[in-house]
Amino acid sequence: MYEMIDFKWEKRMKVFGQKKYKNRICEYIVVGILVIVMFFCFYYSDLSCIMDNSILMIKAIGTGHIRDMYEFSIQNSHSIWAMNYDMLPCLLMAAWNIPILIAEQCFELDYMNSTLAHLWCKGFLIVVLGLILWMMIQILKTYGNSQRNRTWMILLFMSSLYILFPTMYAVQIDVLSVLFMLIGIWRYLKQDTRGFLIAFALAIPMKLFAIFLFIPMLLLHEKRIPHLFGKFLAGCSLTILMKLLYKSSVAYTFMSKSLSWYTIRDLIQDNIQLCFGVSLFLVLYVAINVYCYITPSGVEIKDQYRVLYLPVLIYGMFVTLIPIRVYWVALMAPFLILLIVVNTRYYKVNVLIESITGVAFVLTVMLRGDIFGESNFWVSKMLFGKLFSSDLLNCMYLSPGDWLQSMGIDVYLPFLTSVYVGGILALLVLNRPGRYDQKEETEHNITSGYIWMRIVLMLLIIGIPLYTYGKKLDNCLITNMSEIIDLSGNDKLTFHNYLTELCGMDDRELLVYHDGSQGIENMINPALSVHVMEQPIEFDENAQVTSIRFRMDVTENMQQNTSSVQIQLIDSTTGEVLADKVLGASLIKENEIQEIRLKQVSVLADRKYIVRFTGIPGHEIARNQYPLYLRTYSDENNTLAPAFWNGTEQDYSILLEVRGR
Repeated sequence: MYEMIDFKWEKRMKVFGQKKYKNRICEYIVVGILVIVMFFCFYYSDLSCIMDNSILMIKAIGTGHIRDMYEFSIQNSHSIWAMNYDMLPCLLMAAWNIPILIAEQCFELDYMNSTLAHLWCKGFLIVVLGLILWMMIQILKTYGNSQRNRTWMILLFMSSLYILFPTMYAVQIDVLSVLFMLIGIWRYLKQDTRGFLIAFALAIPMKLFAIFLFIPMLLLHEKRIPHLFGKFLAGCSLTILMKLLYKSSVAYTFMSKSLSWYTIRDLIQDNIQLCFGVSLFLVLYVAINVYCYITPSGVEIKDQYRVLYLPVLIYGMFVTLIPIRVYWVALMAPFLILLIVVNTRYYKVNVLIESITGVAFVLTVMLRGDIFGESNFWVSKMLFGKLFSSDLLNCMYLSPGDWLQSMGIDVYLPFLTSVYVGGILALLVLNRPGRYDQKEETEHNITSGYIWMRIVLMLLIIGIPLYTYGKKLDNCLITNMSEIIDLSGNDKLTFHNYLTELCGMDDRELLVYHDGSQGIENMINPALSVHVMEQPIEFDENAQVTSIRFRMDVTENMQQNTSSVQIQLIDSTTGEVLADKVLGASLIKENEIQEIRLKQVSVLADRKYIVRFTGIPGHEIARNQYPLYLRTYSDENNTLAPAFWNGTEQDYSILLEVRGR
């Protein structure tokens, strides 16, 4: 007997030592590390609100304010959002956050500004994700899938941007509703009606959108109208109870009405507009319910597959046809991964589409500013910001979307959105129930290469936010920009705020116009054979110049290149041209600061230099010239020397900023 055990153990160790299993372990480790990085690095303001609301709930219960809990939250809130969830999800969060309350009471912890407190609160989502994954495994066992498929499912789950974005970035508790919906489906497949109803009775108060799945599943199971109505009430019982319990609460009333108004507004504002204000999503949802009611229920594997397809269909339409809150994609994600693993017919194609649409979705969110539009504050709040703390106002980019725009990716926003929507719809078509039993001779199993592809995409989505936080502006060496706009009191606009206010400077009468044109000196002037503007400058210290910033007044165009301007940094003593750049008219954006990036040009203190702007017209001087107006500045506080226009000294200087290290 012992020899048999030794033989089995030796055989397992040999299998474990095979290359593919070693690779699998490596994949687990790498994916796990990246998830940990996301956990420790990223923050969204809703996390502070959720934590504060849950702690206030404990205090309300402890001080006898359970019936006026919402009023108590409004009066004592430390965050921008007072309690606006039903009692049940807040109660679960409150139980998890009891240690934070203890730390506040015993050690005077300022939890709203504590990184450890935020990490503890965020850790609740890790626990919920672990439970979701465990439930997905239980559902997968119902379909008789192999251990290998379960392994792939875990890797797909851990590397899915549809899972990681709503939890690790947006930090939302919608996954609570997903957990109980998965339990409901699991009990449904086990033909446990009571368990199914209890699970959805818990899921609906967590997120009302769970009712979108509950109703068609109920119609698929129950055809008798009286029983149908009774089971519907059973599934909504806790939600009804919560509303009755706080019916007399004024704060709960206007909170729930506000949420209902926003929800209804989103449901009727489809991304695809039809005549007479028809909601395409609601039309299709009604059709799904009718189909479920007229379709006989069964226990065959194909019928079970239809049950799994249903939530992907409903929430797939939900997240593509409605202008949703972007983190609601979590409602679809676990069901989509289950569907991919269960249906092996298009395994590789499914994984590829899910991966590509996932990264397209997150890039779209970055460009639109949703979640990622809170500047880099959401990074600094967590561990990354504590380890590499610095002045946030000195960040070169306000947000990941700001960096993507600087790279010109914003013009591809419609393309990215189309990839995301088209990919989800393609997955719905490829995995429809009618294709489940259409087996192919060649087995389409995914390989490690697909997981490593997903790892690369994870690195991309992690790297962009961290890069925008870590990329700092160089020091300002010379400027006459920062003195232009002053706020009341002692506060002064930051450089980034200055950029947003610049287009309104004309009304402040702080600009000097010279030739009567909108702007000032036209660098493309057919009447002149020479059109050069020079700005003398001196540096207070030895430095490395990395950029020159200035302002030009133009009407933005996409293709006009018959005019351009040459920018040079010249050593006045030697006449040496230290930097030489040309900016085409089509690259000059309206109402924005123009920036010429340099490769650390060395300059010396107290030596004189010149920043020279030379207008370059097209070959036909009198035809199709595009005017480029260089903006200047004149004020008694101006620190720069007078500029020279075509060799003649003026009573103004160029609106200029030189940055470096």
